[in-house]
Amino acid sequence: MEVHLVHQSEDGMYLVIGLMFREGKTNDLMNQFPSFRKERGEDPYGDPINYNDLVTERGDYFLYNGSLTTPPCTEGVQWIVIKQPVIASREQIQHYHDLLGFDNNRPIQPHHSRVVVD
Repeated sequence: MEVHLVHQSEDGMYLVIGLMFREGKTNDLMNQFPSFRKERGEDPYGDPINYNDLVTERGDYFLYNGSLTTPPCTEGVQWIVIKQPVIASREQIQHYHDLLGFDNNRPIQPHHSRVVVD
């Protein structure tokens, strides 16, 4: 699974942090995400969640200029893709696939001479 944390500045510039997920042990932080809380009948937005914990101690990343992944696929987006995957259980990953109801990946886009900085 891949998750994109999309940020937009007041002047309209985009920054996306890409997190890759790998199947493994249950991720306790993910169990606090709103969709899991709602599934348990809890207030989805009750206690605050520190999403920074997903990227803490994951200092290695790729950096490139790209586009948004959904139409209209706006160009000029600064991407940071964290190299180290977040570990989550098969059930947690399946939970998000089931919420979406289909595989959500777009076709490969033109390269546009992008440079990936490692």
